[in-house]
This record gives sequence, structure tokens and C-alpha cells, in this order.
Amino acid sequence: DGYSPYQFDVFGANLLGWAHGDRAKIEALGEIMATDVPELWGQAKHREWNCVHVNHLTVKELRGCVVRTHRTLAGRDAWHHHSGYRSGRSLEALTYHREYGLDSIAVVGVERVRAALK
Repeated sequence: DGYSPYQFDVFGANLLGWAHGDRAKIEALGEIMATDVPELWGQAKHREWNCVHVNHLTVKELRGCVVRTHRTLAGRDAWHHHSGYRSGRSLEALTYHREYGLDSIAVVGVERVRAALK
């Protein structure tokens, strides 16, 4: 229904927000979720955002929701290298329980992916 940099999904008692994470500050994402989808916010027991722009792992608990930022799988380019960025590279698979929220996180590093491709 039109362009929005913020997407939302409901899975049971979970409200999941998705954003690249390059515009709004992490601290504002809870308010954005509550304002953009107030009915879903009110019905959810568990509320989480997933963002990728910062390319490193963080978990921040805000009032009413948790914001996770994730590592990248992309290789380093010259600008990132010269700017001093050195975060690791991995892929995370988050599993949510319909009623109880985040259940598990499986992590696969880029080295393991490379080894599997040989």
C-alpha cells in the first residue's frame, strides 16, 4: 500500500519490524512501530525490529520493543576498509515461537559458507 521504509509482520503474538536502518535512529523505532501500526502494537506480546545498515551486531532493548542490528555478508570495499570498519561477517537465522517470542538464534559465519561451497 505505497512505499514505506518500514515493514511489519505478525507471527502469533509477535510483531516484527523490518528496516534497512539508515534513516531513523534506533531509539526512535519503537515509537515508529507504535505510531504506524497501533492496533498491531497493542495486540502483540513481543515486538522486535531487525535492521542491517550498521553491519555489526547490537541488541538494544527499548520501551516496548527490542531492536537488533545484524552483521553483513558483503565483502569489504576500499571505503569501508580505509574508514576502519572491521566487523565480522555472518548470517543469523532467528526463530520465533508463536506465543513466547524469540526462541533461538542460529549463526553461520562466512567462512563456513565458503567451506561448504568448496
